[in-house]
Amino acid sequence: MKKMRLIIPGLIILAVTLIVARNINKNDVEESETVNKDNYIDNTGLVPVDTSGKEVKMRRSLGLDSNETACLAYEPTIENYINKADIIVKGETTDIKYFDCEGIPWSRLSVIVQDVISGDIENNTEIAVYVMEGFQYNGMDKNSLVEVEGDSLGLHKIGDTSVFVLNWQDGSDIFEKGSYLRTFGCYSEYRYIENEKKYNIYDTRIGGKLDEIKLEKKIKTLAGRDKQ
Repeated sequence: MKKMRLIIPGLIILAVTLIVARNINKNDVEESETVNKDNYIDNTGLVPVDTSGKEVKMRRSLGLDSNETACLAYEPTIENYINKADIIVKGETTDIKYFDCEGIPWSRLSVIVQDVISGDIENNTEIAVYVMEGFQYNGMDKNSLVEVEGDSLGLHKIGDTSVFVLNWQDGSDIFEKGSYLRTFGCYSEYRYIENEKKYNIYDTRIGGKLDEIKLEKKIKTLAGRDKQ
């Protein structure tokens, strides 16, 4: 009986200790999840896609460079891009995060501005640029991925240099306030092709590629004309 009196208080102390420890751990997890969720988005529909340790089992293309033209309100030309742009910059992609929004893949590019062609922004500014491409889970298999390309150049890579024609986002859509979106999707980004020393563009009146001097001169000329 004496032995039982000693055991019961011990069990009570152990139970209380486990309950307290569980509550502390639960609070830590909830706090951690809040920090992670708010890291890039304000829970607006963009769901992070975890690509670490995942195998890419399928690849497909959205075909935006060939199929999106019919859906645009304006012909995809540099003149029209500039008329709709808030800023036009040359920049380098330094980081990429992947998201899914109701079956649509999005990549969030962290871009360091190297040259301001048009607009109110400074060199060396880091901006977020959302592009429609990325990774999705391979059906119910969360351990493998489908790579979804937005154009014929494939997914963006860290180190890519592009001339972006961009619109500022006010936070009313799925993208966070202060980020940017390409004005005409893949049409209004000119990605530099290192081995060809040219920028690939989808302007319907130009097509093909332009070297850096010709591309930036054409954009600056048109941007200057629009300001008059």
